[in-house]
Parts: sequence; structure tokens; C-alpha cells
Amino acid sequence: MTVWFFVSLLLGSVVFCAGLWIIHHTWHPSHEVSRKIVHIAHAVVIVGLSIITNYHTIIILEVLFFVIILIARYWQLFPWMRQVGRLSAGEYLYPLSIITLAILAPANWIFITAILNLGLADGLAAVIGTTYGKGNSYHVFSHTKSLVGTGVFFVTVFLITCWAMAYGAPTATHISWVVLIYLPILTTVVENISLWGTDNITVPLVTYVVLIML
Repeated sequence: MTVWFFVSLLLGSVVFCAGLWIIHHTWHPSHEVSRKIVHIAHAVVIVGLSIITNYHTIIILEVLFFVIILIARYWQLFPWMRQVGRLSAGEYLYPLSIITLAILAPANWIFITAILNLGLADGLAAVIGTTYGKGNSYHVFSHTKSLVGTGVFFVTVFLITCWAMAYGAPTATHISWVVLIYLPILTTVVENISLWGTDNITVPLVTYVVLIML
């Protein structure tokens, strides 16, 4: 990985976190949007930690986070985090997917790409889709989706993959242009058909499998 990979990641993280702060203090988002903002921030933090520490530390932190989720569920803390309007295991699968990726211990750029697809792509799709997708919704197995949200997910994964291939992937990766085509398509399809919050683990694992094959 080049130094520009880390520089662009650091700058992007700072700008993005600043944007989240502004949104939270000026927009007063709904419970669903607030949940996804937390997911996005969580992913950004994990990406940052993956640069300055090791996978063992990330595993320990995510195990602690998982325990906190269980305690919060038992004591009914932060109820807005669970008000999704549908059956969902996403709040549990989110830290479990990060733990799984850390145990697999791929190259750092692959881990970062998978985490960004988990948190950033899915989070932005939900936030923007919830806000602007009411007039262009469709259903997958009785679950409501939106063309806007799906489009945002696809474009975000594409941009993340472009960035990863440009600054993180080995320069000898001669089939990277193929990945730019089918990884966004594949993850978008997987995200659409993964119900009850299971996209929190299927999307990053699909990203991992595709990228380790390079």
C-alpha cells in the first residue's frame, strides 16, 4: 500500500466525521437515520484502528462492543437503536462481521474495503434512500427497498473499489478493472436479497472473497 492510501483515508475520515457532526446537530435525523449514522461512524473508527493497531486489538474491542449491545438489549438502553420497523439481527451481525474479518486477517487494504462497504456504502444507502426514496420504492421478499438507496449503494461501492484499487491493491493486479465492474454489481445484488439485517455480514464477506481472489 502506498502512503497516498493512508493520506487519502485520513483526510476522507476527517471530512466525513465532520459532516456527520454537522448533520447530527442541524438535521435532527430520524431513529433509522441515526442508527445508520452510528454504523457509518463505527466503520470509520474501525478503519482508522486497522491502520494504527493490529487485528487482535480490533477483535477485543468488537467483542466488548458486542457485549455492550447485549447489555443494552437486556436493560432496554438506547431503544432508538432498535426501532427499525422490521425484524432485524443487524445490530448483532455488525460487530460479528468485523470480528470475522479480523480473524481472517486479510491484507489491510482488503479489510478496509470490506469494512467501508459494510458501514459506508450500506449506511449512505439507508440514509439517502430513507430520505429520498419514498416515491421510487420496490419490494424484495416483502421488504421495502428504494431505487435511490440501491443506486447510492452501487455508486458508493464502485467509488470505494476504485479508491482501493488505485491506492491499496498490488500494482500487479492486472484484473482490477474486472473487479470494478462485478464487485459493485455482486454486492448490490447480495445487499438486496440479504434480509433481516444479514447484509451486515454478507456484504463484507462477499467483498473479502472477491478481493482475496486477485
